[in-house]
Amino acid sequence: MHEFEVKTTVSPIRAHVVHGSEQLIASEGCTLFLLSVLIGPPSQSTSFSLASKVRDVERLLANDATRKRRYFEALINLGLQQADMIHYE
Repeated sequence: MHEFEVKTTVSPIRAHVVHGSEQLIASEGCTLFLLSVLIGPPSQSTSFSLASKVRDVERLLANDATRKRRYFEALINLGLQQADMIHYE
C-alpha cells in the first residue's frame, strides 16, 4: 500500500514546513512518498492546464470511440466532470 505526504509551497526554492516527524513516517506495511507541489504564476512557454491535457488526450482518441468513452468514464470516476473544466484552465 502507498501513502502520500503532499507539501505545497509558493516559494521558488520549494521550502516546506513539516509539522512533526510523524508526517514523514509511513504506516506499518506502507511505502511513503513525499510530493512537493509548487504553486506559482505560469510560464508562457512551458505551462499547461489540466483542461488542455484532457483535450490533448481527447484528440488522440478521436478515432476510437470505445477508448474515448472509457477515458471520459475514468475521468468521471476520478471526480472530474466536463462542466468543471472551466475551473482547470
